[in-house]
Formats: sequence, C-alpha cells, structure tokens
Amino acid sequence: MNDGNIYGQMGDNQLGMEYVGHSANDRTRISAALVSSSDGNVNLVTGGNNYSGFFTFDQGIDTGKLGVQRLGMYAFVGEAATYYRTLNGAPIPGSGIGNKGFSRVGFTGQLYFGPHFDLNVVTQHGEDNAWFGQGYGNAINPSNGTPCTANPVPNCLPNATPGTTLPSWAQSPTWNGYLFEGRYVYSPQLIFLARYEAERMSQQANNGPGSPTPSPSRLGNINNYTVGYRYNPFMTPRAGLALHGEFNVFHQDLTGPTNPVTGNPTDINTSELLFGLDFDF
Repeated sequence: MNDGNIYGQMGDNQLGMEYVGHSANDRTRISAALVSSSDGNVNLVTGGNNYSGFFTFDQGIDTGKLGVQRLGMYAFVGEAATYYRTLNGAPIPGSGIGNKGFSRVGFTGQLYFGPHFDLNVVTQHGEDNAWFGQGYGNAINPSNGTPCTANPVPNCLPNATPGTTLPSWAQSPTWNGYLFEGRYVYSPQLIFLARYEAERMSQQANNGPGSPTPSPSRLGNINNYTVGYRYNPFMTPRAGLALHGEFNVFHQDLTGPTNPVTGNPTDINTSELLFGLDFDF
C-alpha cells in the first residue's frame, strides 16, 4: 500500500497507438499498443519521456459441442516519472524524470460448458518499483485532487530530487488478483451472473528488514462478491432494451477509519444494490 503510481491503471482511457489483428478464422487474436504514461491525461502533465506498452494474445480452441474455448494472456509494462523539475518550488508540467518501471501481467479464459453456462477468468500479477511504493511519482494534490503543477509542493506527495535515496526497508509492492464470473443463459433474453473478485498483497511497500512501521501483511486485501441478471424485453434491428440489476458486497482489510479505542485501522465493508436500463437504437 501507500503506492503513488497512478500510471498503471488499465481500466482508464489512455492516449496512444494500437495494432489489432486476427487470423482468417478469428481463432487467433493479437494486439499491441503504445500509450503515454499519463493516466489518460492530455497535455502531458506528468512526463513526456515515459511510455507504456499493452500487449494481448488469445487463442480459440474448438471443443465440439461445448463450443470454442478462448485462452489468452496480457502484459502491461512501462515506466513513469518519480520526480519533476521545478520552477519557484512548483513542479513544471510535463517535466517528469527519474523513470522507474511497473508491470501488470496475467492470463484470461472464456470457457463454455454447453449452451447455457460459461465462465470468464482473469488473473493478474502486479508489481511497482519501490519508489512508487514510497509515494513518489504521483503529481496529484491529495487535498483537492488537482495536479500538483498548480499547487505548492508541500501540498503534494513526495517529489524526489537528484540524490534522494530510499530507506533500506523500502520494497516493491506486489500483489495478485483474480476474477471469476459465471453466467447462466436461461434464454437469449435472460442471463444470470455471479462474480467473485479478489486481490491479495504479496509484498507490502515498507516491510523490508529494519522497518520502523511495517504494515500488516493483509493490508489492502480485497474480496468482492456480485450477483445479478440482465433481461432483454425486446431487441430488434431498430432498437433494443435491456434491464439489469446487481447486488454487490465489498470487503477490504485495514483501510477504514482508525478505531478510537484500539488505535488500529478498521476494515471496510460495504454493499450496493443497482437497477438500471440500457436503451439502444
């Protein structure tokens, strides 16, 4: 935890170039993208000399009556800045330097078990450089969410300077994630789903030998449970309507408010109920 890397967010919109291709029968698919390590922000508010690559490969396997099973892998690797040149004490937009690396790699699976049931699987192993683990590199002011380039340095996360060294107990934060989503297709109009997501920290950022404040090994672990449905009352060439509902339970270890009696952080437990509709025309 305490990770300052905002650049490795795979779910965010990114600016870059991508090549996508597939075989003649569409059993093999590949893609390769080069993106700017700016978390999708324009004007390069972080750095202009750091980039990331996102690569995917998946292969379809015909298993007869069960259908085409699809297995794949992906890698998101790159570098991002850990500090910024300054002018009158404030970081200069786009001047990020001192690049350090990060990676997100994993496997995917889309498995079919007859005409009514399928299972999606996604795994991930993530690792950030120890500098990000100590909070360096995030050019966002935590007090108001605006770029540090528009705020005094004291209001921002650490901005390393040449010659800065990390404490001996600083480590690269690493973790493993898993997602399993099963779907039951009752009919082409009605689908039920159940999803389980988990994240397990395998190495905390400040637990090296001699650390004065080691973090509990389970700090930041996540369990997320979801059940839901999707119902299409009608779907025509001109228009379609989908009704969907989900119930979600979220749990994260030791990231809640501090207990006033024990002085220890508490777990976060939340639940949500969602009903929505999608109209397509």
